[in-house]
Amino acid sequence: MFVPGIRQDGTRKLGCDESSGWIWFAGQALSEVLISKITTMEGLRVLELGSGTGWLAIQLAAKGACVTATERTGACPLLLQNIYSQSPEILANIDVHVLDWTIPKALDGEWDIIVASDILYLQESYVSLLETIIRHDVAKTSLAYEERKPEEEKNFIALASQHGFDVKVE
Repeated sequence: MFVPGIRQDGTRKLGCDESSGWIWFAGQALSEVLISKITTMEGLRVLELGSGTGWLAIQLAAKGACVTATERTGACPLLLQNIYSQSPEILANIDVHVLDWTIPKALDGEWDIIVASDILYLQESYVSLLETIIRHDVAKTSLAYEERKPEEEKNFIALASQHGFDVKVE
């Protein structure tokens, strides 16, 4: 699905790496799966971790979901630029917040699902990612990633299971 106004920028910025500046295949795949499997997006409360360009948040908001898009401080300017370039109907369905997984603080709000794509590229962040998901106390989480480091990604799945998650790999 093409949404006009999505800017990509792989420039390394203070407070983040360049990975947040691209639309990744896993985000596109996750969007397709969520839109095809969830009966109605209208009013679905979504917390997106590591929103990057905002592409996934915009796709879900365009279908009627109420999305809280989160990102590290350094990646927020591009995220905000892309969100604010959308139509008023989409813009009304998206909130943006800074969320640093290493700081043990949950955002205020209630969500039906947590989503994230291509956020498993740093093994050092796995524990803080899982703790962030746990802090937000949401019954369902859907993560998508493109396999790049199979052994590290297997470690994430094992770690998620140890943290009490019922992990299903599709």
